[in-house]
Parts: sequence; structure tokens; C-alpha cells
Amino acid sequence: MAKEAVDFIKLFCEAPGDVRKLTDYLDKNKKEYFVIPGRAVKPIKIVIKGLPKDMDLDDIKTELVSKKFRVEKANQLKKYKTGEPLNIYQIQLIPTENIHEVYKLDTLSYHFISVEPYENRLHNQCLNCQMWNHGSNGCKLSPKCVVCSGKHPSKECPHKGKQETVPKCANCDGPHTASYRGCPKYPKNIQKSKIKPGKSFASAVSNNRQNVNKPAPPPKR
Repeated sequence: MAKEAVDFIKLFCEAPGDVRKLTDYLDKNKKEYFVIPGRAVKPIKIVIKGLPKDMDLDDIKTELVSKKFRVEKANQLKKYKTGEPLNIYQIQLIPTENIHEVYKLDTLSYHFISVEPYENRLHNQCLNCQMWNHGSNGCKLSPKCVVCSGKHPSKECPHKGKQETVPKCANCDGPHTASYRGCPKYPKNIQKSKIKPGKSFASAVSNNRQNVNKPAPPPKR
């Protein structure tokens, strides 16, 4: 099934084998595309609150596996500014028939806990093309640099780290890096502009979390 999007045509496959046939065809004909994994193959992300800050990740995995859950990955969340570890752990579980039972857990390793769905407040950015809401693993679009928007991988940018370089966004052509959360092409900012028409862009993003990649000042003339 095909569906027209703003800049692309979305193709939906009914079976994993169809995805492989389609990507083989696109590769053979040297077409650019990116793949978004189906929900069935995506891990379920949860957060566990209440465990000690020094809890070993392997111990958490072992406890969950003993309760018949399939753990793909576990990591500890940290404070955004200081990097201080929190007593909150993000767990990625492979979907199983008993997956919803995980939200009923109230103890783990003799500690009282609470389990909630993980809500990602930030949108994923592709490290290859710099567009939003898909990963670089399935991206076959031409690479764009996060710093200068050049047609090369970001790690190969000749301007990276140079103070005199004025960055250029690969998404909006503005004077900032493509990862800047204040970019008008950042999904949350697009949504805000739709909800509140008539507001200035500066007003629409005033409540956004400040990103370390601040827009560069205009070059002196």
C-alpha cells in the first residue's frame, strides 16, 4: 500500500518478507529511502522507579528474565545537566504474550518499585540524513552533515570544531546545527505552529529545553 507524504511516498508492507523484497529492489535500482521498523519488531520501553541508584544492570535483567520477560537492553537514566545517576531505569523488552504483566510488578530484588511506559520527550534524529523520526540503521538517503549540511558524514566534516565556522542546518538552512531543538523544522515546533497560528517562532519555542548547539550569530560584515 502506498501513501503520499509531504516529501516522500510511504510504502506499507504486510509481511517482513515483503520488506526485504522492496529494499532489495530499491537497492538494485539505486534509490534513496529509509525504513521505519514495524511496531511488532520494536522493543517495548518501560521505566522502573524505586530501585537503588547503585543497582547493577545485570541484576535487573536477571530478575526480569526470571519472571519470564525477554530483556533486550537496560540502562540507568541521568540528570540532563549534571549527568548524576537517577534511581530510574529504562528497560527495553521484546514483545511477548505476557508483556503487559510487567506493569503489575510492585517489587523487584526486595525493593518496592513502580513500572510505567517510557515516554520519550525528544524526537529521534537520523545521524545519516539529519531528518527526524527514523534511525540511521535503515536510512539509505544521501548523507548530510549535522554541522554544515554538506553532502558528507558528520564525522568527516572539515569545519567541525572550528570556531570561525558558521553552522548551517540541513533541514531549514538556518545558522545553527541540524540537531538544534529550536529549529523550525523540529517536529515539536512544527506541531506548536499548527496549534497556535499567528504566533512568532520565538514565542512558540520559548518553553523548549535549551540545546547546547545554540544558533550562531550572523557573520560580521
